[in-house]
Amino acid sequence: MRLSIISIFLILSGVCAHSDDVRSVTLNQEFNIKVGQRVEVKTEKLQIRFTTVLEDSRCPKGAQCIQAGNGKIELELVREKNDPASVSLNTDSGSSEADYQGYTIRLIALNPYPVVNQSIRQEEYEATLVVSVQKKGE
Repeated sequence: MRLSIISIFLILSGVCAHSDDVRSVTLNQEFNIKVGQRVEVKTEKLQIRFTTVLEDSRCPKGAQCIQAGNGKIELELVREKNDPASVSLNTDSGSSEADYQGYTIRLIALNPYPVVNQSIRQEEYEATLVVSVQKKGE
């Protein structure tokens, strides 16, 4: 009896853990994703994983800066059985969007915003993204 209860618990835990691994999102709608998370664009077989924040030189709240600075993130993209591709998106310097397999992935925001004398751990970062189908001729 005890073994059966443990087995059922482990099976259900595996099912729940798996369903949380990949969250479903919709084309043309903004969504948030944290470092380490993976999402799949419904009906498109396109998966996006937020791998890391490569740079965060944005001028912190409470500071006076000559330049606004930049937040730069790295995403891993994969569609169906294609090889994964890494892309970098920027908040200010460089491109805030990338094209992949007929889709455009755009960085809308990177949070939290830096504050003077406060550090941000990788797992605290959350990006707001939107995925759209590329227009013909692009």
